This record gives sequence, C-alpha cells and structure tokens, in this order.
Amino acid sequence: MRRTDREIKDISSIHAILDKLEYGHLALCDGSKPYGITLNFGHEVNKDGLLCLYFHAAQEGRKIDCIRNNSSAYFFAETGTQFYEGEKNGQKYWTMFYTSVAAEGSVELVEGLDEKYHALNLLMKHFIGDQPFNVPEAVVRHTAILKMTVRSITGKQNPGPGVNPPKS
Repeated sequence: MRRTDREIKDISSIHAILDKLEYGHLALCDGSKPYGITLNFGHEVNKDGLLCLYFHAAQEGRKIDCIRNNSSAYFFAETGTQFYEGEKNGQKYWTMFYTSVAAEGSVELVEGLDEKYHALNLLMKHFIGDQPFNVPEAVVRHTAILKMTVRSITGKQNPGPGVNPPKS
C-alpha cells in the first residue's frame, strides 16, 4: 500500500467497517476477462479463525459459471465517501474522504442446508439485526449461497476532518 499513513491494520476495526457496510463488490475471473458484481453480504470469523463472507445468488448464471471455472475472488467495499475541495498553504487541492476494505480469497458454493440457513441468517442480520428470520426450506434449496474464505484483508481510510478514524 503506497499510502501507509491511511492503512488500517487493526483487524477489529476492519470487522467493524464490514458490520456497517450495506453491500460490497465481488470480482471474479471470467476466462481472460474480469467480472464484477455488487452484492449484499453477511460475514463471520469461522471456528478456524478465518473470515468468511457469504452472498446469495441464483443457482445458475455468469457468477456461478465463473466460480466453477476459477474460485479466485476479490471483494472490496467503501463507505463514507465524500468529495472535498480545500486549500492548504494558499494552494487549492481536492481529495476524497472514504473508508474501505479489500479482501482476496476463494469462493465456493455452499451445499449443506444447515450452512445455507446459517449464511442467510448472517446476511439478514446485516439488515434486521437479531430479529428472527424464517425462510421456507424450499426457497433455501433453490437459492445458491456463495462462501468466500478470505486469505488476506486490508483497510484504508481518509476519513476527513472531525471524524475519528479507525485504529491503524
């Protein structure tokens, strides 16, 4: 990372950012071309200490084809974006305020019904908190769940004046 002064190294701060995000962008490989989609997600640290991101999808389509051919994936998301124009030492300057996360890993299709329910509950927790969420089994069986196991994750921020930045 070129701007190490903006890097967020504290993993609990990165998890706190993930908690606040409504959606992220998943980049996949489609042969020799990149393919990216915006998705909402759920996340957790699994029993092995690995961060897992969960997404829902249709059972067929370009995402599924990409994953079946190459499981490599990149996830990124941002929040608090704001364009800023200022002046410093008599010179105008422009910048963007933001907080972001980026992760590399691999994506697989979740097959087990219990893990699918678990993933959907994590995803819905993002939006409705700990309220009960029930979905008919037939719907779960016809929904594809994607699980990204994260190998590396970073955070970066330029939060702007008056904003308490996450711990670096």
